[in-house]
Amino acid sequence: MKGLSHGETVIGLFKTEVIKRRGPWRCVEPVEYATLKWVSWFNNRRILGPLGYVSPAEYKEAYYRDRESPAMVAGLH
Repeated sequence: MKGLSHGETVIGLFKTEVIKRRGPWRCVEPVEYATLKWVSWFNNRRILGPLGYVSPAEYKEAYYRDRESPAMVAGLH
């Protein structure tokens, strides 16, 4: 199951960077908040070499911008 190995890698990274580094945790609310912040960073702001040293959000924006058809740009849906 190739897809699961990537998920396990991400979970391991999260545990190392957030759970273990910032713990011990006294209640669930700080864990939830730290998780939301980390997921936002992971999905939107981390810089990736394989994507041309841009964040995933920047890459996604450029991908869809470059795929717009000339008719859509001209407003001729």
